[in-house]
Parts: sequence; structure tokens; C-alpha cells
Amino acid sequence: DRDWTAGAAAECGAGIGRVSKGLLLPLGVTRCDLVESSARLLAEAPEYIGNAGASKCRYYCVGLQDWTPKVDTYTIIWIQWVFCYLTD
Repeated sequence: DRDWTAGAAAECGAGIGRVSKGLLLPLGVTRCDLVESSARLLAEAPEYIGNAGASKCRYYCVGLQDWTPKVDTYTIIWIQWVFCYLTD
């Protein structure tokens, strides 16, 4: 039994969605938003994640510095590797 329920998740600096596929989707999130500034990497994400997982995903091609999530939208926000590139 687990008392915690996974809501929506965001993977920031998502690339092709490795964290979404390997961690966030298996946690049972209701939706996973991938935020990535590279259109090339983001275009590869649905195929990498696979049909079952990709149907729960939304894809945002935007730099993290320009992405402003609404308050209380996400249960999990995953920021790894890209965090060190943010200047503000």
C-alpha cells in the first residue's frame, strides 16, 4: 500500500524522455509533460517512450527559462542536468 498518489509530472530538459520512460510513467503519473528546447530531441521522444506511455505525455518545445508552469499543476517536477545552465 502507498498513501501517495502521483498526479501530473514534468520532466525539464527532457531530451528524448529517458526519465519520463524509466521513472515518472512507471510511478503511475496521470500525465507527464516533457519540456525541452531541442525540437530534434523532442520529436524523438514519443517513439522512445513507446505508444502506451506517449499517450500520457504532452511535449513542450521551449527553453526552461521561458516555461512557467501554473501553480499546483504538478506533483513532481524533475530537473536534472539542465539546472546548472539556468542563469536566473
